[in-house]
Amino acid sequence: MDASVLSLEELMQETPHCYLQPKAFFVSWQGVLTLAFRGFPTALITLKAALQRHHPALATENSGSKWPKTTLGAIKDKKRLMPEQLTKLMAVCAEESACFAAAEEIAGLQVRVDKAAIAMYECRSLERLLSLNEVRFSAAEDTSLPSPEEQQRVQTILDEAAEPDYWFAASRDGNRELHYRGPALGVTLAHFLGAHSSASSRSSHTNGTAGSSSSSSICGQKAGAQALIRVIDRFRRRVEAELPGMYCWFPDQVLHVTLRALVG
Repeated sequence: MDASVLSLEELMQETPHCYLQPKAFFVSWQGVLTLAFRGFPTALITLKAALQRHHPALATENSGSKWPKTTLGAIKDKKRLMPEQLTKLMAVCAEESACFAAAEEIAGLQVRVDKAAIAMYECRSLERLLSLNEVRFSAAEDTSLPSPEEQQRVQTILDEAAEPDYWFAASRDGNRELHYRGPALGVTLAHFLGAHSSASSRSSHTNGTAGSSSSSSICGQKAGAQALIRVIDRFRRRVEAELPGMYCWFPDQVLHVTLRALVG
């Protein structure tokens, strides 16, 4: 192997740890519910570019991993969003995203990215894994915000929901529960939000049932990813109240941000 070519693990070990800042809950195409972040910080953009440069045999990056997001849930099989249901969902998204606007609240909810996982999976939700290799980033820290270009990339996607015909995209076929939980082999590079390694943080949302959490203010908590999980939990409960039984929810321990697919 050419000594100038660094392995994936070496590239990750050279990457400074950085932060992802939540921006908005969002109804993606096919009705998939996501949490969008403000953009990839420079450290992760550099890692992704270096990966492609050192390993050009990798497939071109998928469009879905070019903006940072966490997939929270998918419409159950054989169900479809109606226009009035999309309207309700968008209202919930707007209301529950309000806590991401204030700088002091963002500071308590941002996700520290100090490692990433090379995950070989048996299903796209990462609920079934063949192997998981977590690699820590360097001790250096990059606290810079995403570039204006990266922030605009995310905003452009979010703005699609304001189009009058967005229901056609949100209700189209595909990406239902089976897409995420059915058999599918692949390898991905991802950052888990942090709950997957702790049994105490496992959620009761696997079957689409909402768990309980405190009704006290959760936006002001300074617990990083764990505080963000609580915000996500409240969002799920709101959606279940508006559209009971419509969505399957992915458990807390597998919630992640895909950096890019490696195989598959």
